[in-house]
Amino acid sequence: MNIHAYFQKNTCWQVLTHFIDVLRINMVIVDQEGHIIIPPDEQKYGGRLYLDSTLRAGFLDESPKFINSFKEHGKFLEYVNHFGLHSFALPISFNMTKKEKPSTAYMIIGPVILNKRLSNDDYLEKAQKAEVIGDALINEINTLKVVSNIMMNSILELLQKIIQNNITLSSQIETSYADSLESFLDLVVEMTESEFGSIMLLNEKNTFLTVEITKGNYNKSIQNKEIKIGEGIAGLAARENTSFLISKNHKQSRISHLLKRPEIKESLVMPLTDKNHIFGVLNLSTTKDSNKIEDNFDALQYLASQITKTSI
Repeated sequence: MNIHAYFQKNTCWQVLTHFIDVLRINMVIVDQEGHIIIPPDEQKYGGRLYLDSTLRAGFLDESPKFINSFKEHGKFLEYVNHFGLHSFALPISFNMTKKEKPSTAYMIIGPVILNKRLSNDDYLEKAQKAEVIGDALINEINTLKVVSNIMMNSILELLQKIIQNNITLSSQIETSYADSLESFLDLVVEMTESEFGSIMLLNEKNTFLTVEITKGNYNKSIQNKEIKIGEGIAGLAARENTSFLISKNHKQSRISHLLKRPEIKESLVMPLTDKNHIFGVLNLSTTKDSNKIEDNFDALQYLASQITKTSI
């Protein structure tokens, strides 16, 4: 069986489509020579930069030297093209049969713009040098997400820990429970531009939650704080398996008496579940007057459902 036949294509495409929509970043799976196994979404987030050779983006080079164009970027691989656009590669190693040597495919994430988008004039100048139609290039670049280095690293770490489980390969990435949850928290805090984030875990007897992981300017006294199930907003969320989104558009009258910090403009308390079993609670909040948590609510639910499958 070859590597292309080994991948369950329909399942893989569904998984990639979810992540593309959640993260708003394109993805593609290729073999060691750059041949496409699972294609990118051509209609979204710079998909044509992969598939339209007239744009000369250089992201896919179907040759044995393909992966050599990627350079080490910490624990990952990175390629920067002549337009200043970045893509990243995650190796996926697995055994198709017990007798065969391990095979490797690559998940390519991107293209993205790191930190700051250039002006259209700058991109037009780069297009002219590459002999590319400027308007066509800019149209694609305008669909790309601008990410910080911190956010991109969080995305890559999270994908590294959950993609193989979803693609149902035979060898699983070994990762600790705490590391998976910490990467998840880093990513969702960056996505929602939250100032504070925490993950509380349920004890074995399902009687109380403990604050295990925090991010932001939390009071150190809350670390390892215990909250009984049913008490406070987090305890209520865990008991009822219900999320509480508090914002100017979502007034939660039934928990208004539990809101003790008027400076918080937007917050989310979301149960973390695996196979309908609650094992923790995610908390996000900000004093900024924005809707980033609300706008990303569906994405947060999907990411939470994925990370729990590999954390338990």
